[in-house]
Amino acid sequence: MRKENQWTLGQHHFVLPDLPDNLRGRHGCSLQRATFDPSVGEEVYALFREEPDYADQYGQAIPLNLIAHTGLVRTPCGIVAFIVWQIAAGSPQEVMVEQYLNAQDIGALRLVLSAANQSHFKLVIINNQSAEVGAFVDFENVFKFDELASAMVSAIGHEPLGNFAAATDHAMRTLTVPELIVLSDLDFVGNS
Repeated sequence: MRKENQWTLGQHHFVLPDLPDNLRGRHGCSLQRATFDPSVGEEVYALFREEPDYADQYGQAIPLNLIAHTGLVRTPCGIVAFIVWQIAAGSPQEVMVEQYLNAQDIGALRLVLSAANQSHFKLVIINNQSAEVGAFVDFENVFKFDELASAMVSAIGHEPLGNFAAATDHAMRTLTVPELIVLSDLDFVGNS
């Protein structure tokens, strides 16, 4: 049954806990779990950690569009799943950030499947030093995470077990974000 998680509580002011030391000061976007509304329960969202000078600018980007380019890439060290998050697409604040997922890890698969099972998908943009929220957008979930999950399941069934850290390192060293987008077979756009 699909989780109905559209934000209905009106104005929001989120206060996030301090970032752990391993994330403080790091730029990036990744799938995370959180509870925004206790009546809905835990949901999966995208957390974009942005530099302090830019994080607040996203709150003024109207509309704030999000595109998720997804796919799998084979490396000599194994296969990895990826999402290229295109944040604020078409605006002066536009940025593209890649995220790699272990296509053969059940935890990563569950995360993607949970995202697929939601009516809406949230993007939270924070200052990567203070964890202060710069923007919060609730999109209709058109991102088809179910297709990414299906590709990951195929990798589990048909690809040899690889070394995820080495495969990710290889992909990061040899592929640019535009090349990943060309390799992506699934592009989904959310409009605010």
